[in-house]
Amino acid sequence: MTPSIALAIDTRQPSVEHPKEISSLPLELVRIVFSLTRTPASEDRKLPSVHTLTRVSQFWRTAAQEFCPELWSELRIFHFRTGQVEMVDEYLRRSNTLPLDISIDVPEDEQPDTFLPIALRIWSVPGRWRTLRISTTAHNFIAIDSNVDLKGAPLLDTLDLSVSDIKLTSDKASFRLAAVPALKSLTLHGITLVGPSFAWQIEVAWQVETLDISCTHAPNLLHRFADPSSLDYAREVTPHLRHLTYHASVPGVSGRFLGPFTQYLSSLTTLTLRKVGDYADTQEGLPLLCGLVATPALEELSLDIAYGRAYRIFTDALSDAQLKFPALRVLRLTSVAHCAFHAALPAAFPALEQLRLRDVDPCSFVRALLSDPDAVLWPHLHTLALESTDYVALRAIAEARIAAGCRLAVLEVDSSPEVVAIAGSALQWLQTNVQGFKHGSCA
Repeated sequence: MTPSIALAIDTRQPSVEHPKEISSLPLELVRIVFSLTRTPASEDRKLPSVHTLTRVSQFWRTAAQEFCPELWSELRIFHFRTGQVEMVDEYLRRSNTLPLDISIDVPEDEQPDTFLPIALRIWSVPGRWRTLRISTTAHNFIAIDSNVDLKGAPLLDTLDLSVSDIKLTSDKASFRLAAVPALKSLTLHGITLVGPSFAWQIEVAWQVETLDISCTHAPNLLHRFADPSSLDYAREVTPHLRHLTYHASVPGVSGRFLGPFTQYLSSLTTLTLRKVGDYADTQEGLPLLCGLVATPALEELSLDIAYGRAYRIFTDALSDAQLKFPALRVLRLTSVAHCAFHAALPAAFPALEQLRLRDVDPCSFVRALLSDPDAVLWPHLHTLALESTDYVALRAIAEARIAAGCRLAVLEVDSSPEVVAIAGSALQWLQTNVQGFKHGSCA
């Protein structure tokens, strides 16, 4: 068990109250204290930085700089200032040869001549990258891509590249790599990953377990399944993809390339579709994708920001093909235009355990859950999350499910203060009888 240590540090100036006691701590104990500061922090908890720790005492400074290279292996830059390049050099030097976790968020008003010197320092050690997350403008990335040719990143596990203002330039933002044998998680927003060949991109797509991809000017990894190189490669490998998040239009893959694409998606457990519209390719691609992922593997499905006829296309696809997702446990619908309960949903998702509605009118779903007290809808459902609805109806749903032996374990409701004010005894009953009941304000 990790030791729990309570430590008060005045971050404004070096400690002078008990310098002797602090400095007499064994080095092993000080290193444990340092390791606790690297534990992921919640949003409301601020942990001291490595530079704060070095100001506690001379002993702590020496310990951090000379004996704790892991403290310097995590580099985060969220704003630019004088001395930033020197700071990057210090982190690279003091972390010795440890793998690096790097996060850089470049403000949109930063110019390439400010960002490039820092990027060149980081680009000089690709062999040490373990995590690389960069958010910047297309203009900045184009400047990097034209100045640096990376051979490979053998330790890279997570690559997250997000580019903004892509519509402001006619050039294509890209990131060049040659070898990434350890890559497991890949996020590409507005940028294309470029390698030695089209076949290389297919190989990268097949090896990752998590893929989050947004449309770009150039064909992205999923479009490469319409390339002949995908056919031969698919015969020799096992798919690893578990989590796919896809933005905007759904790629159309057909003919002889449909087999490799189907195989590629067969291991998928989580699918999130974001910013889905009723484009011409979506009308064809979305039903195709639904059919391909209706496998015993898929456990979570999310529609996040769908507009136009996208939801209708989705439900029609479920109904027309009588699709069934036997293992699907979680359905999330967020900011979906014209979203309403559809008769195809219970048949498509018979094992549903969690239904989460966000920025969606829940009334039709509430009516469906109340429609037949003798045949409870989704008997495995234990978690229901929705917004601004009738607490009396929610109580009726909870009572019916208790009577049927399929009690709700979690009920999360975001309602306006006006709705909460008139909830009365129904709200009190839910607070008493639904163990996981939570309610908040969406005002």
